[in-house]
Amino acid sequence: MAPGTKRYLIIRCEKCGRLTLARSGSASRTCPSCGHRQRISTNPPIASSESPEEIRKILGALKSRGIGSGPSRHKDLRRGTQ
Repeated sequence: MAPGTKRYLIIRCEKCGRLTLARSGSASRTCPSCGHRQRISTNPPIASSESPEEIRKILGALKSRGIGSGPSRHKDLRRGTQ
């Protein structure tokens, strides 16, 4: 990745489990679902891309499969468990 290139991230809210978009280089992100503010550096991304269009498509695909709908219905992609 070239210096200064922004990456778009998909992260999971630490509080409600929903997926949301964030930009690399940002210090924190507020979950649009529950309002929890979390540090991006301590929340490993589920996916990343340099293209905002591509990351939106990935997010849509994950949500259409029921991933990122909250803690009771999501599959943890980082650990490969339910």
